[in-house]
Amino acid sequence: MNQTLLIETLPVREVLLRESLLGLRFWDDVTGKVVRDGLVVTAYSSKSPLRRIEAVVNRSGVYVLNGLPGLREVEFGVAPVSKATFKIEVIDAWRRFQPFLLTRDAPVKGIITSLDAAIESPPAASPGIPLYSTASRAVPAAMAVLRAELRDWKSGGDHKGDPARWAVVEARMWGGRIARGVADEKGLVALMFAYPAPLIHLLGSPPAISPPGAEGPALRDQQWPIEISARFDRLNPAPPFPGAPALPELTDVFSQSPATLWADTERQEDLSEVVLSFGRELVVRSVDRAANKARSVLFISAAGSPP
Repeated sequence: MNQTLLIETLPVREVLLRESLLGLRFWDDVTGKVVRDGLVVTAYSSKSPLRRIEAVVNRSGVYVLNGLPGLREVEFGVAPVSKATFKIEVIDAWRRFQPFLLTRDAPVKGIITSLDAAIESPPAASPGIPLYSTASRAVPAAMAVLRAELRDWKSGGDHKGDPARWAVVEARMWGGRIARGVADEKGLVALMFAYPAPLIHLLGSPPAISPPGAEGPALRDQQWPIEISARFDRLNPAPPFPGAPALPELTDVFSQSPATLWADTERQEDLSEVVLSFGRELVVRSVDRAANKARSVLFISAAGSPP
């Protein structure tokens, strides 16, 4: 008896391994945590700003960019590795952090966690690219905040000044930086940080830190001297296309020159130290000596501004 052997042919499926070419992680100094939600991170080539790729965040808080224009074959390992330059736009949909741009080459080995991680060898040890609070961000409980509305003093002007967009303000105590902030398009800046340790002698040089059980002023009466400084170069970023937001490069923001903050509107005295009181927002303003009152703004002069 003849038997017929039936052979079923199964389809052969090809599996392509996809390698992510660009990953970024972001860090919030205020909370001391990796930012895993709320950010819209997109990449585009400066030659084709309308062709954008949005990052997907993974469980480790890494924003992964796949499908980058011109690198598809590299991504799937079917072409030799070649690099391309991309603009990376970072916008917080929840408006906690200032928006900005980064320019980076891809592919990048490892995760970008600092401004220089893509070019350093080995990359700098950092938990993530720093994010900077907006003035509208809610201040976390039991934290201090320093606020200012920065205005660019221009010689011959009407003493109102334009907003000092993207100016950087740093706060230090006993030589160590405790906070850094970036002004928004209106010149508004907010630095949020933990209150310093309680002091025994407010006028000490430097003030002594209270040991456990020591007598000292009540916490509600505590005050601390805070050193402040600024950087400002009148950045004027261009939008990638008409109607798009004009965001500054973060590396340009922190490459600005040292600037002068003014204690008075007459620019007779610069401002380098302020006093923080426990439980109170520290709002820094320039004083109008002629009118004997504080203005609502803090004046700043860029390096090389006319006296």
